[in-house]
Amino acid sequence: MVRFKNRIIIFETLKIIVIILVNYHSRYIIVKITEKTKLDQKRPIAWKIKNGAIHDAINKKCSQMYGDLGSASIKAGFTAKYFNAFTRIAFVRSRHGPHEFILKVLPKITEISGKEVHVKILYIGGTLKHCFMYVKNYQEKKMEEIYSDAKTESQKSELEEALMYTMMPSWQDFFNSKAAT
Repeated sequence: MVRFKNRIIIFETLKIIVIILVNYHSRYIIVKITEKTKLDQKRPIAWKIKNGAIHDAINKKCSQMYGDLGSASIKAGFTAKYFNAFTRIAFVRSRHGPHEFILKVLPKITEISGKEVHVKILYIGGTLKHCFMYVKNYQEKKMEEIYSDAKTESQKSELEEALMYTMMPSWQDFFNSKAAT
């Protein structure tokens, strides 16, 4: 049965459902979050910042800068995937396209969970694998810089102890067993 209404043909008996599969590309952004007030401490202290706090801070700043358009654009596919409390490195995932809003917003974030912070973008990648490879290389370079500054063996052993403190217990066991052999 076909009926004409305002020059639009309406098919009442035949319903056609069209499913369009769209492949959404994600962008993973690696950021380093540092406190504005640095304290001299021998051992790094773990932050009590959760992924949700990072997510909320980015969302809040995006809505301040871009209004409803920015908020709605980044909403789909946007998550704070990972935050390491000791290294202060976080992974943020966003869809390709709206990630431009997030890239412009990240350096302007000044507060997360009541702490004054400075956010620096380290890397933008298309896959988590490449992001983890970048973080591994970044951490190795930082450790080489810190390790080269140590002049005595006692300073080097303190650095190794601090590094062991930041690792998970399973990794500590692995490195201790490797050192014993």
